[in-house]
Amino acid sequence: MARVFSGERTFLDPLLRPVERLVYRLAGIDENREMRWTEYTVSMLLFSGVSMALLYLIERTQKSLPFNQAPDRGGDQANQERDQHGKVLRRSAVNCKRLQADHREQKNDGEAGEQNVERDFVGRLLA
Repeated sequence: MARVFSGERTFLDPLLRPVERLVYRLAGIDENREMRWTEYTVSMLLFSGVSMALLYLIERTQKSLPFNQAPDRGGDQANQERDQHGKVLRRSAVNCKRLQADHREQKNDGEAGEQNVERDFVGRLLA
């Protein structure tokens, strides 16, 4: 690493140096010139933005990419999950209606029940 960062020749130079020069030439980079902090900041932000966009694209198209081993979550399984959620919602609605009906019955029975509680209480006091 010390040789690479100091610019000395390494054993891979004959193979990789022409590729490196080609990349620099295509990108318009002068390898002998230092970057200013503003150039570095813009480069870093652009690289991060492009990387995020690429990652988003990969995740959105993952289902159709080759060598994907994830189970297919489209079609049948999604429909089954939606049906399951629908069943839960219908059961909740039925339970709410039952609770409302029970509450009405208790309210109607409660008036008679309060009279019975008062009579029992008075009866116990007098006994």
